[in-house]
Amino acid sequence: MTVKEISHRGMADPSMLERIDALFSCGAGEHVDIPQIIVIGDQSSGKSSVLSGLLRKDLPRDSGLCTRFATKIVFRRDIEAGVRIFITPDENASPEHRAQVESFSEIQLDTFGEFDFKEVLGAVRLRLLRLSGTDREQVHGTIGIASSTEDATTKPTFSADILQLEISGPEEEHLSVIDIPGIFRDHTPGLTTKDDIKFVREMVMKYMANPRSVMLAVIPANGDVATQEILQLANDADPEGYRTLGVLTKPDLVDRGTEHRVIDLVQGTTRPMRLGWHILRNPGKLDLDDRLYDRQKQENEFFRKSPWDRLGEESWGIESLRCRLKDVLSGLVRKEFMSVSGPVKADVQRKVDSVEEKLKALGPERTSRTAKAAFLTELATKFQQLVDSGLSANFGANRLFEKHRALKVAPATVLRMEQFRNDMIYWGHKYQFHNTDDDQEMTEQYKAARSPGKELKVRKRVNHHDGLDNLLCNLETISSKDSGKSTDEWLHQLHGENRGFELGTFDPIILASAMRKQTANWEKISSGFISDIIVMIHGFIKMAISNLCQNERLEAELCNVVFDEAMTRYKKAIDQLKFILTVELDGTPLTQNPHFMTRLDKRYEERIHANAFNDDHYGLIVRLDEMSFKPSTCNEQHVVRDIHDILHSYYDVARTRFIDNVCKQAADHFLVNGPDTPLRVLSPVFISHLSDEKLDQIAGEEPFVKRQREKLQKDMNSLTEAMRILS
Repeated sequence: MTVKEISHRGMADPSMLERIDALFSCGAGEHVDIPQIIVIGDQSSGKSSVLSGLLRKDLPRDSGLCTRFATKIVFRRDIEAGVRIFITPDENASPEHRAQVESFSEIQLDTFGEFDFKEVLGAVRLRLLRLSGTDREQVHGTIGIASSTEDATTKPTFSADILQLEISGPEEEHLSVIDIPGIFRDHTPGLTTKDDIKFVREMVMKYMANPRSVMLAVIPANGDVATQEILQLANDADPEGYRTLGVLTKPDLVDRGTEHRVIDLVQGTTRPMRLGWHILRNPGKLDLDDRLYDRQKQENEFFRKSPWDRLGEESWGIESLRCRLKDVLSGLVRKEFMSVSGPVKADVQRKVDSVEEKLKALGPERTSRTAKAAFLTELATKFQQLVDSGLSANFGANRLFEKHRALKVAPATVLRMEQFRNDMIYWGHKYQFHNTDDDQEMTEQYKAARSPGKELKVRKRVNHHDGLDNLLCNLETISSKDSGKSTDEWLHQLHGENRGFELGTFDPIILASAMRKQTANWEKISSGFISDIIVMIHGFIKMAISNLCQNERLEAELCNVVFDEAMTRYKKAIDQLKFILTVELDGTPLTQNPHFMTRLDKRYEERIHANAFNDDHYGLIVRLDEMSFKPSTCNEQHVVRDIHDILHSYYDVARTRFIDNVCKQAADHFLVNGPDTPLRVLSPVFISHLSDEKLDQIAGEEPFVKRQREKLQKDMNSLTEAMRILS
């Protein structure tokens, strides 16, 4: 079969081209890797010359290191001809480097044929860097690698960025050709390092691993094939050998008398390969400088001479290599693209799933007021579901409760209320009463805490949140050493400072003064308690919104609006506490609670029992004179004793009332379970009252989100059409 006959086979299959054309016309080419040829080999093995022959365009060459970054040439069938030239930054590039590479717009040319490849690349490099100088220096500066030994110590020698040319036209075939750096084993001081050796090797292996790449393993014919590492790397990437074609170069440099070794290799006698071997006679520097140089003519003359004339026409020359590649690519395309269950279809399906997830993460499109309101209403509904579950302790309703303890608001509130009650019982009074019932309930811990010199710090016992500093109470310290006096000493002093001309009685105003003095710690303890509850509620709102929102901007805007109203409701709770404190501490002592008289009678009985004795026959006996209503003590001692008993009885009743009122009203009604607590701010009703401006501020999509959604939707349309074509 002649070269001319072979050239009409392969990718030119009309049915195959029609299907691939349809696939790439719908835009799927941006998501599906098209078949590509990669030229691999050692440095100075002739890779660039092979690639130039395949493209029928001369690639620029340097006298030193040739390829120091990947150059990707993509051919696409299209109605209109054109060329796009741009640099694709490495996927692992830093944001600064990526911004540098993407800081300019792509270059577009009307046609590719009228330009010399060297001139095109030179123009690209000049455009990229906007500097004068040699081509190599320009492109190296753009990609960020060293252009000379002077800056080799500060810049890397190789780059993972890709210089990409996309060539479109009605006569082109869907094909990608990549020229990558050649591997090397020894570093050059001042130019390359041991790290460069590893870097290039990993880059080459990355491109070889692509299942849609046909590898041209370029090896000099005048070298030892057995020592060529590139063959082992190719075998690792393509163990079945369906994608690897061996290419021998520089046969003109083979020592006379040893040509048979190369011929045996090409004919498959030694080291056979599934796709076989091909041999090329690359042009030299003088050939390239000759404007009349004809590569095909030179190869025909060379390989038709002895001993090379023993090789078949299909195994030598750049034109027959191009045809062989078409056959290989044809089989690869049939396997990857045409099969109903082929890899391409699987790739497209994975990308469809990925795009669907990304679109889902963006949420529904929000451009109209209705869409924005619906979006926030759904979010508010989920928030209220969390609130209801959190308050009812139904923590199995949502897994968020297990991840975030701050959402378990019910047990935290109950525990804090119990702590508030204990603090009030053991620290609420300024001075210790005689024969208090609290002594029986007091734990050893609180007895130790109440001992002289001990302190209680009333503070916020949960995480602090910004924005509440001016609202919450400051850290306060309550110390048992503040009393300094016994109860009797304090009451005697109080009576002496406030007594009038009463005989055997006392002015009721003394009781009010004593109550204010004895309850001096109530404000500190209750303010600390309410501050704690506020922080708990604030933390719940913050954590719930954070987990329900899809991005930081939405979270921040929603929190701003919700917290503005929540702050108003926090203040209502604090105002209610102040009201309760005012009623209890500033008003006249008053109660209709029957327990007051019960407690007062009990105090009287305790005093009588204190002077009783136990008789074996009659039991407990109280002397008649002890039952007398006439005091046996002096008038002042009698009055102080009465003040103590009345104050003690009233204090117990008032303290119980105060604890309940603070917990029930200021905490529970205004902060936790009431109809207008901060937890109920973010609700569907609240959303319905937001202005258009507020709705847009909170739920309106940012420009980058809109662009992202448009791109994802475009990708989804392309991928969906691709799935239809591949089905």
